[in-house]
Amino acid sequence: MSAEHNVVAVTVISTIDGCPEEIFFIPSARQNDPVLVKLHTWSCNKNDEIANIHELHDLTGWNIIAPEFRGPNLVGNPRAKQACASKLAKQDILDAVHTIMKQYALTSQQIFLFGGSGGGHMALMMAAYAPTFWTAIAAWCPVTDLNDKGIWAQCTDIGRDHAAFHEHVLACCGRNARARSPISHIDEIARATVYLFHGNKDISVPFLAHSETFYHTLIRKHPSAEVYLQIFNGGHEIHNAETLAVFKRYLPIEDNSTLENLSG
Repeated sequence: MSAEHNVVAVTVISTIDGCPEEIFFIPSARQNDPVLVKLHTWSCNKNDEIANIHELHDLTGWNIIAPEFRGPNLVGNPRAKQACASKLAKQDILDAVHTIMKQYALTSQQIFLFGGSGGGHMALMMAAYAPTFWTAIAAWCPVTDLNDKGIWAQCTDIGRDHAAFHEHVLACCGRNARARSPISHIDEIARATVYLFHGNKDISVPFLAHSETFYHTLIRKHPSAEVYLQIFNGGHEIHNAETLAVFKRYLPIEDNSTLENLSG
């Protein structure tokens, strides 16, 4: 292990294929403080989460984990087939939490999961993979159906259009994109506690085709599920403080004071 600016790099051994995966971790001052797992976005990796995990730790003092889960969901990722919610990628996240809990003797009963965009997609897939493991999950502007032709359709950046998105999905999932889409795992996700946030002006991942369709499909089938949707006035955005304001609802009363400055 090595530490820099209180971020610790920890090697986690996959319990499926034995592959060593490096993650980042910021420890709390107390062993019983909550654990928050922050997932990287579609085109990024854990290195792009440094600023976020610092901010999340500054706001809470909690244990913060940034796992890698086989890298970005891109054609250029040499491990693309292992990324994008493969079983290996999903198990990497659980292995990261179990390793940190054991190595640092953490005793918290509150384990939160947070991701946006591609990380929101992965957060929902983790809700399906281990629905009762997480205290609560926040997914911002998530991709819920990898086959939707509206993803990146309105983007004008070079290499960021639906044709490029389709190529990335093909590299990661082959012809099995539906199985790696949250919309295919409604029954499992309904067993988790999930908060969906999506901007009504999102041109990357249209909210109507994704969060709204996903939510109503799930709630129609599972009306008592603890799955909630907030459509906000904004775009393809991820907000740390609003997420923490939701997560604080699940803390013991005596711990709520640590987050009393957050909105919500």
